Amino acid sequence: MKKYIISVLLLIFSGICLMAQQASQSGVYCSWTASTSSNVAGYYVWRIGTTGTTCPTSGYTQLNTTAITATNYLDISAALSTDYCYGVQTLGTNGLVSGLSTPANITTPSSWPIVPNAPTGVTVISQ
Repeated sequence: MKKYIISVLLLIFSGICLMAQQASQSGVYCSWTASTSSNVAGYYVWRIGTTGTTCPTSGYTQLNTTAITATNYLDISAALSTDYCYGVQTLGTNGLVSGLSTPANITTPSSWPIVPNAPTGVTVISQ
């Protein structure tokens, strides 16, 4: 008789997705609470365009093909004036992935905020 060990990944998504600015990039910034599993290798972030605030259960597009170890992601490919839902999967060290988290929804603005340029010409004079 063969015995099989099945690993179960648990992802608790108490996440939020917000409009964000980072350096000279704007986009949708998502963050989430880390999985409580002991064998986490990283996370995959998924997105789907929606109509309104109801998130579907399937049809999402994976945004990162390589798992990330951070518990946040900046989506700079999000379009303006668009409703999106984002979800996250946990990748285990054994190669198994969790189901998609409970998604978070957001509507992007009609224009991204403009990040100001850094000042130039700073000088220092000794007194």
